[in-house]
Amino acid sequence: MNNKCEHCGMYIPSKYLDFKNLIRKCPSCGKVSKLSGYSKNSESKENSYGYKERLRLPKGMSIHMNNDSITLSFWWFRFKNLLVLFSSIVGVLQLIIILNHIKIGTFQPGKYYMISLNVFLCALIYSFLALLINKTVIVADRYYLKIQTSPLPMPGFMTSFPVKKIDQIYCTVKETGNKRETEFSYQVVAEMKGSKKDKVLIPHLAKKEEAQYIEYYLEKFLGIKDEEVWDELDKS
Repeated sequence: MNNKCEHCGMYIPSKYLDFKNLIRKCPSCGKVSKLSGYSKNSESKENSYGYKERLRLPKGMSIHMNNDSITLSFWWFRFKNLLVLFSSIVGVLQLIIILNHIKIGTFQPGKYYMISLNVFLCALIYSFLALLINKTVIVADRYYLKIQTSPLPMPGFMTSFPVKKIDQIYCTVKETGNKRETEFSYQVVAEMKGSKKDKVLIPHLAKKEEAQYIEYYLEKFLGIKDEEVWDELDKS
């Protein structure tokens, strides 16, 4: 499904799609249009979109599956993200140097910002190294789903819980940026049985194909019937 507004051409996030009435509203221009590519019947996403034939193993990802378990792994390395972080590190270093050389009488403002700037710099360097060398491994057997990231631990990329608690697995998109430049990141989310709050399995992926690949093969191995979820990413 093409999820761009027919009037202004802007991308329409999933939260503005009304599956019940099969309409969508553009948050940019406010135009309401018909939601094509969906039906009101109970067809699964797989049958509705036929997207499984289009799934290809994403670059940097590997999969191993047998009767007892499935293992999906991927590297974090993204040149664009590393470039952004490197530029930020250089910018903070320049700011530290400037502040160290500013004096107003006997007052040296750089001293009062040095602690916070150094903490921020350390966080940037840590993130840079994580993007450079980290790898996430997703392992599911008939009882547990485990997600681990190494060698540098990062919040949000480590979890373990029984697979019997999973009702659905789906993908969402996050939109960041401004009017000039919009960037998207993708999540793999588990809809939990008996819980109003869904669990984010993988919080940040650069490409939607990566998220959809993980979703499809986890559901396939766990025997979860793939149904439409309100806020999920479209399969176009």
